[in-house]
Amino acid sequence: MSCIRNGITAVCAGAWPTATFERLALLSDGVPEARADSGELYGFDRLPNLTLMPACDIAEGAQRFGQGDDITVLTLAIAEN
Repeated sequence: MSCIRNGITAVCAGAWPTATFERLALLSDGVPEARADSGELYGFDRLPNLTLMPACDIAEGAQRFGQGDDITVLTLAIAEN
């Protein structure tokens, strides 16, 4: 499944990481390297909370923060029968 919001296309395969590894978020360095006008980096410290979000929300958050470069985010989940 893919979603498009505000000009951002993200591939959403279900969900994001959990302690049981039922979910996985893959993202490019474009997310933590997003830079605000003040020069502040989005940074790696925010990643644990970000990976709990859908791909669209992660990409939009980095873009709102100030990312002008490429952003790639993929979220995967193990499907339950």
